[in-house]
Amino acid sequence: MNELLNMQDLIDSRTVTRSLPELIEELPRILASPKIQGTLCGISIRPEHSKRRLCKDLHVSAALGATGDLWVDDGWMKDANGAPHPDIQLTLINSRCINFIAGGAHRWHLAGDNLAVDLDLSEENLPVGQKLQIGDAIIQITDVWHGPCNKFLDRFGRDAVRFTAGQKWRRYRLRGVHAKVTRDGDIRVGCVVKKI
Repeated sequence: MNELLNMQDLIDSRTVTRSLPELIEELPRILASPKIQGTLCGISIRPEHSKRRLCKDLHVSAALGATGDLWVDDGWMKDANGAPHPDIQLTLINSRCINFIAGGAHRWHLAGDNLAVDLDLSEENLPVGQKLQIGDAIIQITDVWHGPCNKFLDRFGRDAVRFTAGQKWRRYRLRGVHAKVTRDGDIRVGCVVKKI
């Protein structure tokens, strides 16, 4: 795979916006995601602004995050030394959730998350500090809130923002979670994602 996409091409494709009632109706199916062991359904990185590279496999590391992603050079959050903050190295989103919001897997990458996983990302299931093994890598859920940005609003609509960030549903982390790499390794679409 390793296909490079221009975000504008996806944005200009058939726009899908879900109403809040439609999103709420889908919630039980999203929440039925596996709790202990799920699947890595999609990988993407941001090699440059407004671009996404879809990958079938990827090396992740504590030094670089998702290899080839902008995080290492352009992370929005810095540590005390001005380096990209390790707590935002990777972003995960529930594949069932983004599939419904985006209107299909071909538009998942508009959300900007590195890993689309079929796994329950809720606070109850994945508390801060919870580790996940993906391939031979280990990542850890961090406490940085992953909320929808203006681009998410533009691409998926106001109701998608309300659904993913609203106080009523916030504990489900429908917009996703941030994670850091605690053991370098290789990951691949289709591999197991499991709590450890």
